[in-house]
Amino acid sequence: MKSSKNTFYLLLALMLSIVSCRPKSIDIELEQLDQKPVIWSQIIPGNIVVFYFSRSFSSLNENQDDTGSEDFLNQILVENGSLTITHNGNTEDLLQLSSGIWASDGISTPLITEDFYTITGIDELLEEEISATTQLLPTITMSDLFDIEIIEGDSASMLRIEYHINDVPGNNWYLVNAYSGNLDNFGNPVDTTANSTTEVAWQITTDQTYDTFDISNTITIFDYQNDTIIMTLTNITEDYYNYLALRERGGSIFNQLTAEPINYPSNIENGYGYFNLVIPDFKVVIVE
Repeated sequence: MKSSKNTFYLLLALMLSIVSCRPKSIDIELEQLDQKPVIWSQIIPGNIVVFYFSRSFSSLNENQDDTGSEDFLNQILVENGSLTITHNGNTEDLLQLSSGIWASDGISTPLITEDFYTITGIDELLEEEISATTQLLPTITMSDLFDIEIIEGDSASMLRIEYHINDVPGNNWYLVNAYSGNLDNFGNPVDTTANSTTEVAWQITTDQTYDTFDISNTITIFDYQNDTIIMTLTNITEDYYNYLALRERGGSIFNQLTAEPINYPSNIENGYGYFNLVIPDFKVVIVE
């Protein structure tokens, strides 16, 4: 018993010495960056370009736990402003659909492969103007051959899909998406607002790691819900590939309207986000 007491007191003394050696907390003051406009873009069927126009916010904000509230969204979504898109010298005034969302009419600005497009926006509240230019890259196709493996789990089934890319000469960078949810709710096939732990999976790859034009890889949907899978392949720029690589390594993939984009590279002049025009190749895969 005496030995046990001595051991107890020895451990207690050791713990106290460790605690006493812990350095004192140091208060660090970080300067908040200025609020800037943020732009995201996507193409939807009908050659319509949709833009999400918002404002950056600081993760040091006292109300950062409120990022899903209506008041918070009203603060960051641009309501009073304007967006235009210019192509070959012709400028289209984009239509505001709601706070933070603008769109082209699908006619005034034709989407032509390898042409350049410039977006210009004004946020009247911040009195800031932003602009960015991007090139519409040609669409690269996927093979119609898919090797599918279903992995049964206790509460959910995983779906592992092997796909093939019909690569073309030159250095190329790709974004691959797989979607297995309710097809009635299927929206943007190249959206990266979800990571590969839900009914949506996405990954990036480049042909520089292969010595063949037949690129093969696998993608896994961790919450397999539907026998009909939509696969998309998008030809993207190297800069956008690097941008997504940083997002991927960051863990939780960004929500286009409420994520803090200012720690990532941007092609937006005087703002944040990324202006990117892509037309994906679609494939429908039936799981049998």
